[in-house]
Amino acid sequence: MEIEYQLTEADIIALMEYRLQHIPRPQNPIWIRRLGYAVGFALLSIGSVMLTNNRVLPFIFLILAISTFLLYPAFFYWLMRRKVSAKYRDEQNRATLATRTLRATSEGLEEISSLGEIKIKWEAIEDLAVTPTYTIISIQQIPSMIIPKHGVSTGDYESFVNTCRQFLEGGAV
Repeated sequence: MEIEYQLTEADIIALMEYRLQHIPRPQNPIWIRRLGYAVGFALLSIGSVMLTNNRVLPFIFLILAISTFLLYPAFFYWLMRRKVSAKYRDEQNRATLATRTLRATSEGLEEISSLGEIKIKWEAIEDLAVTPTYTIISIQQIPSMIIPKHGVSTGDYESFVNTCRQFLEGGAV
């Protein structure tokens, strides 16, 4: 079974967002930084109460603590989108968005693009997550490959996903 698809910057951003959403909270960089900034500003608030006679400064730091806790995830995603867009302005990186052919065989997945060929054995594939717009393939617990439903130009998307599921479950197609 084989499909051909093209990636866009939006697809790469969707993969990054999926990765971030599936990292456990204690290890998630958004939660670590979010709590770090909030605790830091709260400590500055406490320190300003203890060290100064200024009554406004502690409230400013408390407002900063609360606002960073509430708004940091949106800022993080905005920054991530901006970095991805900047990365793909370069022609060398834009080549990684080239048309790809993905083939499901009994041995594993084969991805062929203008950059080369990659073969992934079924044993290395941990999960196949299907959303309404994407299929995300996790290789050794890291969401690594994204197949956009809207980007498939050749082949049947649904049949390909079902074939991959059958191979992952150990059944022959």
